[in-house]
Amino acid sequence: MIYDFDNLSFQILGVLSIDHQRGLFNVKGRQYAALAYRFSGTAEFNFDGKLITSNPGDIIFIPEGTSYDVRHSGGNMIVIHFTDCNYHVPENISLTNKLYIGNLFAEILEKWEHCRSIHGTKAKVYNILELCYELNVREHTNSLAENAKQLIDENYSNPGFNIEVLAQKLYTSAPTLRRNFSDRFGIPPKQYLLKVRLDTAAAFLSQDFSSVLEASRKSGFNDERYFSRIFKKRYGKSPSNFNKQ
Repeated sequence: MIYDFDNLSFQILGVLSIDHQRGLFNVKGRQYAALAYRFSGTAEFNFDGKLITSNPGDIIFIPEGTSYDVRHSGGNMIVIHFTDCNYHVPENISLTNKLYIGNLFAEILEKWEHCRSIHGTKAKVYNILELCYELNVREHTNSLAENAKQLIDENYSNPGFNIEVLAQKLYTSAPTLRRNFSDRFGIPPKQYLLKVRLDTAAAFLSQDFSSVLEASRKSGFNDERYFSRIFKKRYGKSPSNFNKQ
């Protein structure tokens, strides 16, 4: 795939929004390649016998000099045109987090129309391809919920780590994350994060050398009053009494 082609190089020619008419079209090879995100409509491509269907939320790559037949149902795309591209395989990329990727393409178009920065646009395209690679790896190894659980287990001690930050790290929205996590583990991610922090604090308090303040800070709490209140709610004892017992 284009996103894991290590030697990829190209130059930016332009960025534009295209509204396709409905119908069957024969397109002759052009002197530029195209990387496009489809916002609406579908398209069925025939690249000399290689059939590709592009649906809303998909990214399609068409190499320069490639002729094809395509049947459009209509719809809108944002297209980035390349010159001097050394990747020559037509392909469709379909991943989760479609809305997030679409927003990145929309941002590229907006900035291109504003200042037409060649180098800035090229950097953003590489970022999108890197994101596609990361998402592809995650989809083939762990689910969204399992990745979220792993990140919580690794970052709970950071007081600045919360569900919004977690969603950003996973390139998804907080509602999607909550739904996937709850379905997989039977508990919302926010409650799981709190559980990990409180259980960790309890483990520290069970050791004679840990003070209440130290236990709270090491567990990701930066407000000792809040920590004491929710700790007592969970364990039925204040942190100081838990420590003594």
